[in-house]
Amino acid sequence: MFFHFVKKGDSLYQLAKFYHVPLYRLIKDNGLEEPDHLSVGQCLIIRPKSFVYTVQKGDSLAKISADYHISIQDIQTYNADLTENLQIGQKIRLVYMDSKRKNISVNGYCYEGMDEEKLKQCLPSLSYLSIFAYRIEENGHLSSMKEEKLIKLARNYGVAPLMVVANVKEKGGFSSELASSVLSDSSKKNNLFLDILKTLQQKQYYGVNFDFEYVFEKEKEAYSAFLNDAYQFFSSRGYLFTIALAPKISSAQKGLLYTAHDYSNAGKNSDYVMLMTYEWGYTYGDAMPVAPYSKVKEVVEYALQEIPKQNILLGVPNYGYDFLYPKEKGVPAKSLSFTKAIELAYQKKAEIMRDNKNMTPYFTYNQDGKKHIVHFDDSYSFYKRLELVDDNSLGGISIWTIKNDTPQYRVLLNYFFLVDKPLEH
Repeated sequence: MFFHFVKKGDSLYQLAKFYHVPLYRLIKDNGLEEPDHLSVGQCLIIRPKSFVYTVQKGDSLAKISADYHISIQDIQTYNADLTENLQIGQKIRLVYMDSKRKNISVNGYCYEGMDEEKLKQCLPSLSYLSIFAYRIEENGHLSSMKEEKLIKLARNYGVAPLMVVANVKEKGGFSSELASSVLSDSSKKNNLFLDILKTLQQKQYYGVNFDFEYVFEKEKEAYSAFLNDAYQFFSSRGYLFTIALAPKISSAQKGLLYTAHDYSNAGKNSDYVMLMTYEWGYTYGDAMPVAPYSKVKEVVEYALQEIPKQNILLGVPNYGYDFLYPKEKGVPAKSLSFTKAIELAYQKKAEIMRDNKNMTPYFTYNQDGKKHIVHFDDSYSFYKRLELVDDNSLGGISIWTIKNDTPQYRVLLNYFFLVDKPLEH
């Protein structure tokens, strides 16, 4: 398997013929809703079958290796008598080997209203389904949700459902005050734990995911103690306990989003941590990638100092943003899926470029006299994150969110890894 970046004049039919890949596979692997709509710079997954190549005039081993993305060593392995002196018409076997696959865990976040048919497409490639989110109320009790169908569906696919508990307000947005009310009042904490336990039991959840964000800096120790108590409470009753962590690069990192999140403590008091390695580019922020590779790598390097590597699930975004440039105060960037970003590039006749430092694609266009920059993710940027997982032997990945169907992610996941199914053990 390898990647092809579309050049001017490319067509799927020509690429399928050149790489000896069935056209239907190119379309399916790349989730192409409009197969004729290719943009210059667009990344395509190529999964060729092994085939016999006939040497053409001007060919060399180096040229064949470059054209078909297969090493000279691999060519020679399956053509024992091959020499550098190629003859026109000579037959050469090009053999593409499957990758050696490790087991990893894959968590996918979704909302309670997710379309069930879309969910069915994602579940074969998931280990855990984290359903967002039960809200903490002022008295420490929980809001209600109607997610029973999603839980049942997940279990039917061997996917373990996780109950997400978050300090979010009824109309959205994280509340520091809500978190503080539970951390500072033992009776409210008791209410919360008992409500969670009751829900876990009644709805047949496999475990719980705590997503507390923007906890007051002064409550770092109280939040750590709270998580320690929660871990003991739920793990002793047989439930998986996981924590969402802000993307830190040092223990001394300041800021409301970061300070109260203690990586060392979380690593000792959880089964998994979900690193939220996204949202550098965000709705009201400057135009930049959602998850720049250089930033993500820094977070991984720090996390490995504090948390057992097998307990780390690397956060992966499944969306991008269409930013106005320059930014206009109060005007939000528009969130869009990988598929919609590609289609927009085609509509605007924009060339997709790549930031080599951050490994992410982007393009620009003009509309109504204003410049737009679209930063998003594609197959190659996702592959680079999978490399980080593989190279550092991390526990797996956590996708935010699976509401945008991205078949390319599933193709890559299942090519490079075996997705663990905890309910089948």
